[in-house]
Amino acid sequence: MTWLLRSQWLRYAVSALTVSIALLVTQLFNSWAIASPISLLVCLIAVLISAWYSGIGAGLTATGLSALFYSYCAVQSVESLASMTDNSVALGLFSVSGTLTSLLCGKLQDTTQHLEGRERNAIQQSKLYQRAQEFNTSLEREVQRRTAQLQLASDFEAALKRITDKVRDSLDEAQILQTVVQELGTSMGVNSCNAGLYDLNAGTSTIAYEYNPSILSFQGQVIQMSDCPELYAQLLTGQYCQFCPLHISPMRGRVAILACPIEDHQEVLGDLWLIIDRDYGFKDVDLRLAQQVATQCAITVRQARLYRAAQMQVAELEKLNQLKDDFLSTVSHELRTPVSNMKMSIRMLELTLAQRNPNGHADSKPAQYLQILRDECDREIKLINDLLDLQRLEAGSHLVECEILWLQHWLPSIVARFQERAQNRQQTLQMSLMPDLPALWVDSVSLERILTELLNNACKYTPPSETITVTGSRTSGGVQLQVGNTGIELTPDELSHIFDKFYRVVGSDRWKQGGTGLGLTLVQKLAAQMGMDLHVESAANQTAFTLVLPDSILDPQ
Repeated sequence: MTWLLRSQWLRYAVSALTVSIALLVTQLFNSWAIASPISLLVCLIAVLISAWYSGIGAGLTATGLSALFYSYCAVQSVESLASMTDNSVALGLFSVSGTLTSLLCGKLQDTTQHLEGRERNAIQQSKLYQRAQEFNTSLEREVQRRTAQLQLASDFEAALKRITDKVRDSLDEAQILQTVVQELGTSMGVNSCNAGLYDLNAGTSTIAYEYNPSILSFQGQVIQMSDCPELYAQLLTGQYCQFCPLHISPMRGRVAILACPIEDHQEVLGDLWLIIDRDYGFKDVDLRLAQQVATQCAITVRQARLYRAAQMQVAELEKLNQLKDDFLSTVSHELRTPVSNMKMSIRMLELTLAQRNPNGHADSKPAQYLQILRDECDREIKLINDLLDLQRLEAGSHLVECEILWLQHWLPSIVARFQERAQNRQQTLQMSLMPDLPALWVDSVSLERILTELLNNACKYTPPSETITVTGSRTSGGVQLQVGNTGIELTPDELSHIFDKFYRVVGSDRWKQGGTGLGLTLVQKLAAQMGMDLHVESAANQTAFTLVLPDSILDPQ
């Protein structure tokens, strides 16, 4: 019925068709006495069919067509006024009946369509509800599955983080491996977890560390790799292996085993074995956790071994350094006596020459030779004294005797000793002291040695026509003494080595004084022992050594 109602033309075609059929039927009863009532009844049936199947418009159309046909037939067969009146009444009743029938069928049709629509909507809603229920059920299952996956991932990350945090900062190989087997065995809930260390030269694996709460311990057992060539061939290539032994162990029974190599970028150091009941298959998350823990374990074990090797090298170097220091100390002590005898002999030679030439006209050659001997002897004595002082400073046995010192009165006498040397080399030596410098509680001998070495170093490397400046000032952190000179600038590489033992700036000894390269090393250590800071800066063709005396060494009075 629905497809007929989709087209307006089809509706009226059905109306015309039913009326035509009604007309044909009425022709069959044309000769009967009851032909008129029968034709009206047939036409009314046609109206009913048209209205039911095609709607109100088609029913009214069928009513009108039937009324026209009946009127035409009735006019032709009129015999009297009474019959005309009867036909008119019948026609009126037919028209009213047809109209009511059309309206009633239309309403019934609309009601039926509305009910069918509601039924269809109810069916669709039922299907949609069923689909929604199925979707919700599927969604709940998916949420549960995702939640389980997230929980596994969370447990995995938590276990990995816990193990990593415990072994990351450790440099003890034994502690690392024992922590790994303990935490991995606990996290995965296995029967046993052990770590084997490889000796590739001997072809063995030794179970060095074990977590084994329920069965007999195998710690210390040595396994020959040749007894299980297929297994260790796979592990030595960095691949994990999961298997169930064919032979049932009397102590373990039938079990499932996961073996992961402990491998870094250099070699396979060992393996981790996880042992659990035979009816258990290791999941992907178990494999990933075991592999990542094994990788982290390999990194930390390698670091621990490198640290241990470095510690052994440091100990060996300290031993060698101590032997060197002992040798220097011994040699220095042994050299001091003959050098002192040499100096005394030189002095005796000078006195002998003076006695032979009482008038002071000494031969220039012997005097020149004696001067060379004296200078070289003084140089050797300074070297020996520097070595011994340096040895005492490094050993912490240097004695410090503090006293009250006023820089305004004390420092000028130190600087004055170098005025003549600076004038002879056409250098300008200047001193500038602030008037408010406080009194110091300091070892004056050590401080004098520091400033003497710095002034000697400045005179040694300052070119002619340049300036050497000594300044003293009060700062927020204490007192600052600075010895600077112009005409020379050190490179960053030279600055980084300036305080190293036996280091000398190449090509900067303009006055050919020579030296041992121990002076600046000695004064820096001496300053550090006294609680001072000595540093150097060099820029814009100037170099300055700065000695900072903190407030702690100011006169407590």
